[in-house]
Amino acid sequence: MGYSMMLKVIKELKNTEHYKGAMKHLLTKSRSEGFELCYYTPNELFSMAEFVVDNSGIQSEHEGIKRELFDRYSPYEYDLLWQLVSALRSNDLAMVDQLKTEIKISNTRVRRILSNYIMTIKIKTKLGV
Repeated sequence: MGYSMMLKVIKELKNTEHYKGAMKHLLTKSRSEGFELCYYTPNELFSMAEFVVDNSGIQSEHEGIKRELFDRYSPYEYDLLWQLVSALRSNDLAMVDQLKTEIKISNTRVRRILSNYIMTIKIKTKLGV
């Protein structure tokens, strides 16, 4: 998965000793709270969707090739990307806005959970736990 476009909180954790534990915690929380994880911002996914729309050859590629091209995205993010492509191609701005809102909600959850995890680690470290 490419990290250059990920949420800032994930990029900050990436090269720390707490990254693995934080990501495990995030996955556990997403399963227990029943929501999908999106690590990319609406603008990042929207820009990639615009790129796909502007390069129609990508859209006509075999599904396996497309999945390989966009392998940094989770299945959920990959689905969001293609929903955005479809909405852009049909000029369905209401759907684009709806998808951006869905992504923002997921981003907020990811940030909240990781921020709480980081704060817990800091508190435990200060207390020597």
